[in-house]
Amino acid sequence: MNLNRIDDAIELGKSLSDLEQIQYFSRLTSSWQSYDPDSLLKNLSRLPENGVRSTVAHDILRNQEFTGLYTADEVEFVSTFIKKD
Repeated sequence: MNLNRIDDAIELGKSLSDLEQIQYFSRLTSSWQSYDPDSLLKNLSRLPENGVRSTVAHDILRNQEFTGLYTADEVEFVSTFIKKD
């Protein structure tokens, strides 16, 4: 996935309603994580804050259990995006 397509995908997602954004980015996460896991982490802060980042962070950590793609430091970084209730 090249940078321009990532930018396009993020901008498209931002144009959706809050609920659609959560669904869109959640669906995108698995493919993005498989194709370019480093890029996903680098762009996590660019995602909308309305629950999207937290949902995506949960998705990343759930996938991490099966893939082991990320280091302990990266997992800790992802965890900072999870909303605390």
